[in-house]
Amino acid sequence: MMTKKGEGMYRRKEVQSEWGFIGDVLKIALGVFIGSMAAVFTYEGVLVWRAEQASRQVMKEFKALEEKQKLAQQQRLQQEKEQKQRQHRQQEEREHQRQQQMLAARKKEQAWSNFFQPSYTCRVDPSRGDCADMHIRARTAFEAQYRE
Repeated sequence: MMTKKGEGMYRRKEVQSEWGFIGDVLKIALGVFIGSMAAVFTYEGVLVWRAEQASRQVMKEFKALEEKQKLAQQQRLQQEKEQKQRQHRQQEEREHQRQQQMLAARKKEQAWSNFFQPSYTCRVDPSRGDCADMHIRARTAFEAQYRE
């Protein structure tokens, strides 16, 4: 038996295992098991990461909503404050107008008192017809003059 040159160098050494074919199947099964366990752990890790990301996003949105509600509350309080201030100013303005009207009415009554002095007879008996006529004519003349 003659061997070719260099054939011994590349010759594969066959190793016989004690387990044979069953051992090879068990090795493959163990490799598949370990690989599937790695895949399951990786998948679970991805799920946990996604859940954390979703939780962070929900928290961001919740905080943004809280800030939006807080801002809306502040705006509403500011509007209420401005409304109260407007109402207070309007009330003060109405009070000022009322006081001005009362002052004007007092001035007019004072001017009327200075303008018309009924006679002694009319002061004693104001129900007389000529006294009423005199009062009406004087009042008409006063009103025309007071407006000017």
